[in-house]
Amino acid sequence: MCRTQAFAIYLLLLLAAFPCPAQMMDAREYREFLKRLDASAIGWREQIATLNVEQLNVSFSLGKTIEGEKGVCLRNLKVVHDIIASGQLSKDRLSDDVRLTESLADLSSMLGDIVGSIPANAQAVHWAATIPSLDREIASYRSPLVKHVVAYADLLQEKAAKCSR
Repeated sequence: MCRTQAFAIYLLLLLAAFPCPAQMMDAREYREFLKRLDASAIGWREQIATLNVEQLNVSFSLGKTIEGEKGVCLRNLKVVHDIIASGQLSKDRLSDDVRLTESLADLSSMLGDIVGSIPANAQAVHWAATIPSLDREIASYRSPLVKHVVAYADLLQEKAAKCSR
């Protein structure tokens, strides 16, 4: 499958998941949105880093799995920061917007996997109790970003259609 087809399928899935009318942020709104996202991602990174797998009292294999999932979360947050820091604040690139949405989706998924696998001991329950609010905060960024991506893709499609005439 070529990249264009994969991207089209991805956008269709986004439309199915977020059927609200797409609205592209203007340049100022987008910069402010990314600054808030980056600041929040720093806090999320600190919060996720506090998960001490050694204190969870789990088997070695489960501990390794949780540690791997924690690593994926931290890497996704690094990707978010790197995209924003690499110039996305000054030039909105659709490919980076898509990477941001994918990183946030992966982050949310991994957090769900971690919560689903940790035991019900005191340290784990305390840490896991913060995840639903963290996931809601991530979703509060994903939704407008997905709408922005869809609207941006629509705009580019309209421009391409005009050029082909």
